[in-house]
Amino acid sequence: VSGIGECMETVDLNLDDYVRVIISPRVRVNTAWAYRRWDEAASLLTPRVAPDKEAALAKPPVLWNDFEEVVFARFPVIGRIKAAVLASGASACVMSGSGSNLFALFASSRASAVARRSVAKWQVGWHEVAKGEPVYL
Repeated sequence: VSGIGECMETVDLNLDDYVRVIISPRVRVNTAWAYRRWDEAASLLTPRVAPDKEAALAKPPVLWNDFEEVVFARFPVIGRIKAAVLASGASACVMSGSGSNLFALFASSRASAVARRSVAKWQVGWHEVAKGEPVYL
C-alpha cells in the first residue's frame, strides 16, 4: 500500500506451507479512531522504511503493519498477544488492518496449538484458515 492507502498492489503469496491463523482479541479497535490517531501521531512515530515486496515473499515472510505502533499504545493487550504468539513459535504475526485481529503463520499444527495455549488467558478467538482458502489482510 502506498500514498494515503489508496494505491494497493496485490502480492501473490503462497502460504500453503504454513498453518494460517486469524486471532481475534476481545478488544475492538474503532477504524475511524485508528486513522485519526495515525494522522495525529504521524510526526511522532518512529520513522521506519517498510520492507520491500521481496521481504513479503521470503520464507517465512516479513509481515508488517504501520498501524501497530499507535494501536498497541492504546490497546497494549493486542501487542502482548502478538508477542506471546511470536514467543510461542509463530513464524510470523501481524495485526490486520487497523486492528484488532492478528494474522499468524506457523510451521505446523503443533506450533499453532502451543501458541493457542499461550494466549488462552486472554480468551481470544482462534480460527485456522483452511489450505487454499484466501486470506485478505
